[in-house]
Amino acid sequence: DLTEAITDLPIKSEYSYNDKFRASKGAAQALLGKAFLYQQKYDQAAAQFQAVIVSGEYGLIADYSQVLRKDEEFGLESIIEIPYTDEYKYDWSNYNWDDSKYSENNLLFQWCGPRAEFFYNLDSIGMYGGWGGGYPTAAMYNAYVAEGDNVRRAASLITESEFLAKGVTRSSSPIYGYNGFLRVKYG
Repeated sequence: DLTEAITDLPIKSEYSYNDKFRASKGAAQALLGKAFLYQQKYDQAAAQFQAVIVSGEYGLIADYSQVLRKDEEFGLESIIEIPYTDEYKYDWSNYNWDDSKYSENNLLFQWCGPRAEFFYNLDSIGMYGGWGGGYPTAAMYNAYVAEGDNVRRAASLITESEFLAKGVTRSSSPIYGYNGFLRVKYG
């Protein structure tokens, strides 16, 4: 199926913006490469991955911390992705809880955004307020520091001193689960 799809599908740049969510030739090549990889057919996997790399349709963006931002939707690093939509405007009061695993929604982003009533001027760091689920921990921060991995650390979390320096302010009230860090991913 994937071999036939590779022959028949257009390349990513041939799709209009409204069709970018559809599978492309590169997506089929990447998936076939992954299938070969799991089958331990390493030379065949490498050939498919190399075809994706040299196609000129994909690449790495300069600032890794921006890869999950809305501006990068269907961007250079996207082989295939589920698009963001704010069409349904779900929140906790109108979310379809009974069939939630089948619903398209953006509640994950709302859940993981910094708790809105405690943080202000979040737009200065490109974030929106949310429900404050899953704040990063000091252990996570320390693991990045121990590895010297500033690139992924900056793409994963921002420290209080960093976001305060960029103009974000926060309430002096205690914030449940907050450890001095905000999640960048899904923020």
